Amino acid sequence: LKPRFIFTGHDHEGCIFLHPNNYTIEYTLRSMMGEFGGYAALFEIESRDPPSSPSTASELFNYHYTPCPFIPTVPLNVFAVTSFIYTIVLVLYLCYCRIRKNREKEKPL
Repeated sequence: LKPRFIFTGHDHEGCIFLHPNNYTIEYTLRSMMGEFGGYAALFEIESRDPPSSPSTASELFNYHYTPCPFIPTVPLNVFAVTSFIYTIVLVLYLCYCRIRKNREKEKPL
């Protein structure tokens, strides 16, 4: 195998390593795990115009690698769960108030 690119993941900062064959590039990405503030990445391959000489035939594509910070969702999850619980408690309280008010109306004077 002679891969052009290798992608691996780890919980450190990440790095780019050119293998001794001077052809294969290895990208080590930060872990996607939220505890490590991990990263995702965007790897794009776009085709170029066909080369004019056969010696450059292997370079038919442009490659672009862009690291993207992973957005932690813990604060968003806490907000969503808290809002959900608050809404449920509010609805239950309003139902209780309405039932209580109806019972007071039904009581004989």
